[in-house]
Amino acid sequence: MLALPPWYEVLDAVCIAAFFPLLLLRFWPSIRAQWRRPGATPAFFVALGLMALFVIAEDVLAGDPSELLPMLDVLMRDWMKGVAAHSYLRSAALTVSRGTGVGLVILIAIATVWLASTRRSRDAVFFAAGTSGAWALGYVLRMTFAVPRPRSMDKYGFPSGHTLVTLVAAGLMIYILTRTAPGGRRAPWYALAVGVSLLSGMSRMVLAAHWFSDVLAAIAIGTVWLGLLAFADRHRRRTVVLGRDPLDRVGEIAPHRSAPTLSRG
Repeated sequence: MLALPPWYEVLDAVCIAAFFPLLLLRFWPSIRAQWRRPGATPAFFVALGLMALFVIAEDVLAGDPSELLPMLDVLMRDWMKGVAAHSYLRSAALTVSRGTGVGLVILIAIATVWLASTRRSRDAVFFAAGTSGAWALGYVLRMTFAVPRPRSMDKYGFPSGHTLVTLVAAGLMIYILTRTAPGGRRAPWYALAVGVSLLSGMSRMVLAAHWFSDVLAAIAIGTVWLGLLAFADRHRRRTVVLGRDPLDRVGEIAPHRSAPTLSRG
């Protein structure tokens, strides 16, 4: 398991102190309009996700069983053992786990082909790269944090890959399809994406493949990743509007200039 540096506790305290004021500022009536500025909403979710991740990681990596998250991990593990004792619930969890594992890979491939077939080639590349990047990021973080899974000391599960990729795939598709919609209309869809990813994480907990903290960390990281992807897409779309998109200039033929005619004096 990754050892915490001495300054991590200070950063953890700063994140806890800033987390709730940031939420309050998000919904404070007098400054609500400020969040409509370009890039403000992605920045908010990146900051919120990073702070949540630092707090979760500190509780998990500190190794203190009296911390809140380790206590919740034990309580949730014992509860999930009771759930798994019912064969029909375990079968349902296995189905959800497969659906958000191999099944999700198939759905991502289908969605990518569909975007490309509807002349959204850039969105297809964006979607495929974003979801693949989430999977790679989750793998790197699992190897870095090296937090053992509930059933194995030599396999790592922090954060949950199923939960992370499910959140990013669902959230990214919602973002692509609702770019121009008002925020109030998009919010329920994003809430649904979070709900589906939590369901995926719960199924993995029933199968004793992850701790509760693994699932929470995946939600935090997925939120950060989606915010960063939104930043990247905003920059890409701005360059397209300004006519500077490199993809539009590949193979571009310079406009033909007619040769000057010589006047006969």
